[in-house]
Amino acid sequence: MSIISKIILSIFSFLILILGYIISNEVEFKANIIELPPESNAKCLDGSPYKFMLIKGKDSGIKNFLLYFEGGSWCGTDVKPKPAIEECRKRALTNLGKNTFSINIKYIISRFTRFFSNKEKYNPSFYNWNKIFIKYCDGFGHISNKNSYGLYFNGINNTLGILNYLKKNFDFENAENTVISGYSAGGLAALLYSNYIDSLTKKKNNTIVIADSGFLNLIDYEEIKEGENDVKKVFKDVMKYSGNNNIILKHVCKYYNNSEDKYLCMLPEGYIENIKIPVLIMQNSFDSWKMRHILKESCFLSFKFVNGCNKEQIDNIIKYGEKLNDRMFEHFKKKDNFSFWINRLIGHTLTIFNSQIYGDKYKINNIKLGEFIKEWVENNLYQNKRKHVFYIYPNTSLIHNYRDIYLYSYILPFL
Repeated sequence: MSIISKIILSIFSFLILILGYIISNEVEFKANIIELPPESNAKCLDGSPYKFMLIKGKDSGIKNFLLYFEGGSWCGTDVKPKPAIEECRKRALTNLGKNTFSINIKYIISRFTRFFSNKEKYNPSFYNWNKIFIKYCDGFGHISNKNSYGLYFNGINNTLGILNYLKKNFDFENAENTVISGYSAGGLAALLYSNYIDSLTKKKNNTIVIADSGFLNLIDYEEIKEGENDVKKVFKDVMKYSGNNNIILKHVCKYYNNSEDKYLCMLPEGYIENIKIPVLIMQNSFDSWKMRHILKESCFLSFKFVNGCNKEQIDNIIKYGEKLNDRMFEHFKKKDNFSFWINRLIGHTLTIFNSQIYGDKYKINNIKLGEFIKEWVENNLYQNKRKHVFYIYPNTSLIHNYRDIYLYSYILPFL
């Protein structure tokens, strides 16, 4: 990475941090950090007791729950990949492997305003709900269940510990409404946990999923590049450390008992068919995580900045992005409980930046993403009327050249 690129990245990170604190001054909140008891066997990679963040609901939202899974990739998916265990050892020394929260709680809430604010004008769907931020620290997408090499792969125990805490202290079994959400690896976790969490509540037709950037596509890689994809190898490792009796995957994955194809549990081909509750998928076509880690295009220096992609790389990026759109549309046609909100943009996650949720520039069919989330939630929870839509932006024509992608993308963080 050049010095100029590093400077740009540093300035960008600083501006986002400042913006978070500016917004947070307007956001009322009272958050609690809860440490799960030893008997839950809930631990982070380094063995530290597991903690999560809870904002208690009130008034009409006291029996409603938002469960939000934190993202953060998976061990073994570095740009220059190393064995998963080696990366997990390093991760155990960071905030993605310890029970510490990586950023100030006030900043977390401001960063995820659409989900965690206690003010109705910022968070009309969940402002008075019980809101749970499920910290990510097991290295394998919240679904690990097998300790090894002196590391604690306790993703399942961590999440089940939270659910047991909610059942004991908040009568979760009698929840009126539940939304399962998350971004990146947490977005995939929301999909994988959907059936199990839905099974815990007595009231039916009251659980939905909002998954941000958790839809992965490895199948079309082989049509673009030769050789086995590194992420495919990683997902085989994820399955290795998911244990032999994984209660979460059993509920959702049709390949769970197929040792050769079990890694497909991490892909739509493995879980979509079995998910019965309403799901909203939010995704960037040209997802920068996928471009860096699946396609391995070196011109992606970060999630937002590109360093002179050549024609072959540009062709690969566009081909992969459009194949991803096609793949999502195929699933949309088969599953009437799935809806999609797709941006033909470079970037990773849509719910972290408030500009993408509230900005006028990114309207689809004259509706902002934040407004669409509110409408979709109301239709599926309160009116019991499934909203089955496939929105894509820009929706007039395909992007055919890199300059179009560039122009659409790089003003995004500063709106």
